[in-house]
Amino acid sequence: MKNCIIKHLSNKTRILVTHALQYVPFANRIFYLNKGELKWVGTYEEIKEQDFFKSFYEKMSRQNSSEGPMLEKKTSQERRDEFLRRESSGDIDNNIAKNGKNNLNTGEIKKITKEEIQEQGNVKLSVYKDFLLKIGGFCIILVMVVLMIIMDLSRSAQDLWLGYWTEHQEPSKNMFFFLIYSLFGIAGCAFIFCKLKIQSNSNIRASRTLHKEMVESIIRAPISTFHETVPISQILNRFSSDINSVDRGGMDIFSNILSSAISFVTCIGICGYYEPYSLLTIPPILFIGQKVSNFCRNS
Repeated sequence: MKNCIIKHLSNKTRILVTHALQYVPFANRIFYLNKGELKWVGTYEEIKEQDFFKSFYEKMSRQNSSEGPMLEKKTSQERRDEFLRRESSGDIDNNIAKNGKNNLNTGEIKKITKEEIQEQGNVKLSVYKDFLLKIGGFCIILVMVVLMIIMDLSRSAQDLWLGYWTEHQEPSKNMFFFLIYSLFGIAGCAFIFCKLKIQSNSNIRASRTLHKEMVESIIRAPISTFHETVPISQILNRFSSDINSVDRGGMDIFSNILSSAISFVTCIGICGYYEPYSLLTIPPILFIGQKVSNFCRNS
């Protein structure tokens, strides 16, 4: 109070919201709120004559009898000087330490903060569904799937055309083959750009929605069962590192999964078209892949 609010912020407009009546004499203007309504406005000399203020001081006097009668005929400047003197001499810290020691002896001090809870095991299907809705719904997923299929088809067509060009090389048709090959490449780049644009917008949309819902939840959370029991560091981590993870990796991971699945299906289709017997190797590959995936997830 002395070093920060009174000294270093002396040239600033300071708004102090508190129930600590010992700070009242320092205020130039006092606003009394009760149940969310403004009940009284005035100075320290004026509030001393109010009945509600006298009852507050009587309660404080009973709780802190070592100070003696607290409501005395003192000016605000006298009350300020007395508080600064007691703060400089360490009386306030000694009282806090004494009260804390007494509470320890009686076993009244208990840990009220909660340990951070982390989910374990597989991610629930409802979490994936909620994330899909936040990035734009199933329409966005359908558009991305279509774009990825076109991208894979364009890449496969480019490879097939390159093979056809190799088998039918003629000096007079090389420019034609090159133009077709270039068109496949340009089309692939265009589809990649569209996919990345949609992916980026979906990331931003999901982060904004999550951040808005988190802020609303924090504002509406009860003080006694949340703000006084959950460490502020946990709340800040949710708004910083966790939102950053959504920004950087949420949609990227989902896009990689879709891309890998579509590429796998495309490869199966091409291999099955040229060599139908290669489809017999798919079941053991899927079985081994499932086992490896479960091992990595549980390790």
